[in-house]
Amino acid sequence: MFVKISVILLFAVYFCACESLYDDCRDSYQCVEKRLVRFVDDLDEKSNISILGDFITLSRNQEQFQSNSGESFLERCARFLTNRELRFKLSSDAAKGLIEGIVDSNISFEKTEIF
Repeated sequence: MFVKISVILLFAVYFCACESLYDDCRDSYQCVEKRLVRFVDDLDEKSNISILGDFITLSRNQEQFQSNSGESFLERCARFLTNRELRFKLSSDAAKGLIEGIVDSNISFEKTEIF
């Protein structure tokens, strides 16, 4: 979950800085929140978001939680991330090396549900 939050915050900072958010909103918290909510809503409309070419993508999963007009920015981010999966695409050699490393170190992974 930490990785997903980091990714969305990175996107938010990058895109908002490019749109000169701080110049437009000055010290208005409501203006900043409104623009960030719109940004998350725009991202939510996309089924796949490329983070690093085809190697890392944020893809919509099967769980779909409906939006609520009264949601705060953090609630929208949580819903957005709940509806997404972070996917890594590796070359076959890289994947084989990763699997061998996991087997050699006896690391086990379990899927955990946050919500």
